[in-house]
Amino acid sequence: MELNIGSVIQKLRKIKGLTQEQVADAIGVSKAAVSKWEIGSTYPDIVLLAPLARLLDTNINELFEFHGHLTEKEVTIITTLCEQEFLKGDYFSAYDYCEKQLKKYPNAAKLKLVIASLYWQYTTLLKDNEETRNAMVKRACEVLEEASEISDSDIKEHALYVLSSLYITIEDYDNALKTAEKMNQKSNDTMLLLATIYRHKGENNNAKDLYQRLLFQSIRTGGLVLHGLSKIAEKESGFEDAQFFLETIIKLDTLFEVQNVGGSCTLQLAELYARSNHMDKSIDMLKQYVKFMNTLVDGGREALNNSRFFSDISGDESFNDVREEKSEFIKQRLAEEIINTPAFAVLKENGEFQKIIEALKS
Repeated sequence: MELNIGSVIQKLRKIKGLTQEQVADAIGVSKAAVSKWEIGSTYPDIVLLAPLARLLDTNINELFEFHGHLTEKEVTIITTLCEQEFLKGDYFSAYDYCEKQLKKYPNAAKLKLVIASLYWQYTTLLKDNEETRNAMVKRACEVLEEASEISDSDIKEHALYVLSSLYITIEDYDNALKTAEKMNQKSNDTMLLLATIYRHKGENNNAKDLYQRLLFQSIRTGGLVLHGLSKIAEKESGFEDAQFFLETIIKLDTLFEVQNVGGSCTLQLAELYARSNHMDKSIDMLKQYVKFMNTLVDGGREALNNSRFFSDISGDESFNDVREEKSEFIKQRLAEEIINTPAFAVLKENGEFQKIIEALKS
């Protein structure tokens, strides 16, 4: 292994403004010895390293350019050079270059993660050599296994995800499952990965359960995002954009046969319709809101039992946000809330509006 200590000594010596002779005199060697160090033909004796480091205002690690951990910038530079080697089209030359980097930085987990990904990505260069391709994929798995053993949770999780995905690609579903089970089980990425593995293994019930949970979470997240955008739109651009986002939430719930964020946003949409003098639409939204509240207090927020999209998770009580309060109390409070909302003042004489209030009060 080639050491760069000579170039480091020369650089630090010049920064300090010292000549080779001054360095030699300070640590008790000849000028010729210092010259040989700097051109790399010999190395300083081990007993001279400490006084040499003190003289040059550095430490022994810096003399050897040793760093316990690569910085993000250093990893980026090295991996860019590695990829450039693959882009030349010679897989084996690029592989040898990457292996040298792995040996040079054996504890750089992120570097291992990226290089293993490059091994996998560029195996297309080996499409006519299946045996070698399989060997390279196996090596990629080994490097990812090493990267996944680090304590850094982010790198560990990423390495496990790539490793499990690689096992899926080579149809090693048992190892894919074992790897995915080491990941954060609450992560959507993990759930999707597990669902995919179960599907490939023919474990359709497990796959459907996870797919449906992911779908439901996506609908809920989408609804909340649109609701937030509607609030911003109401302040920045007026009612029309706010109505657009809220109406989209209703469409989302209708499409997937759930009462989710759309159910609770119907009251806000009813207010917007009332403010923009769309009284019939406002009444329709109030009716939908009352229907949503009836479902909420009587049978759970989502009513997943009626949805074909969520047949496998409809019995899970965590999706049925059942309230313990008496429905009469909730409906009474709801009637008061609607009556006291300024936007609905223009509807107080409307017969349909009065029926809604009376129905809640009774």
